[in-house]
Amino acid sequence: MTLRVLVCRVEQEPVAEEITPGYLSFEKVVGGHVEYLCIEEGIDLWCNQKGRILNLPLNRRFAARAPSVEPGVAVIKTDENLADPGQWGYHAIHGDFFLARSDSEGSTTSLTDEDIQRFSKLFGLCCATCSEALEHAGAVYCGATCAARAA
Repeated sequence: MTLRVLVCRVEQEPVAEEITPGYLSFEKVVGGHVEYLCIEEGIDLWCNQKGRILNLPLNRRFAARAPSVEPGVAVIKTDENLADPGQWGYHAIHGDFFLARSDSEGSTTSLTDEDIQRFSKLFGLCCATCSEALEHAGAVYCGATCAARAA
């Protein structure tokens, strides 16, 4: 059995690949210990747990809301660019990563053809709105004149 995932390598277009389920093959794709982020219901992003600490190159950024915390809980930011709790900011993924689905029981499953198409465009090296080349790796939109910036 294999999993169909979307692999996003640094400075490369996303590519659909078949991998063996399990942490060892996940670690092989990301080049180290893995962690995952649920980026939307049923879609997980698997990346190198220590990508930033190991100074792996910035791969992609995407908009995300920072989790809220209970009143009185201290928050220590490890990067001045991180959003305050409950506010919008960006996840910065350093090093290679991949996307996979998860089912209602938390098991990792294959992406659908629709997932591959949608996330290939979203995580591609060209702007998902106007298709112009991104100004740098991990950019959210291609530049000042892009319609995505105004949105």
